[in-house]
Amino acid sequence: MPGGGRLNIETANNCLGEGGARMRDMQAGEYMVVSVTDTGTGMGPDVIARAFDPFFTTKPLGQGTGLGPSMIYGFAKQSGGQVRIYSEVGRGATT
Repeated sequence: MPGGGRLNIETANNCLGEGGARMRDMQAGEYMVVSVTDTGTGMGPDVIARAFDPFFTTKPLGQGTGLGPSMIYGFAKQSGGQVRIYSEVGRGATT
């Protein structure tokens, strides 16, 4: 967050039934949810669509590799979970 802001990390337990699991292409069962919310600049749909691509970054050259989000995505998928992003430009993001 270039201009500063707030970062919130929340955890919760969630039980997905058959219907909810089917909608998310997951197995029914119990899951741990980790939500990270910031009050930064937010992301538009074009950035959200590529956010988990390896080496994709919106940072200037030398400021980041773009590997963090793709590694999180890979870990979640191999663990049977998912990662989602909700964001609006100018309003921050929740992952």
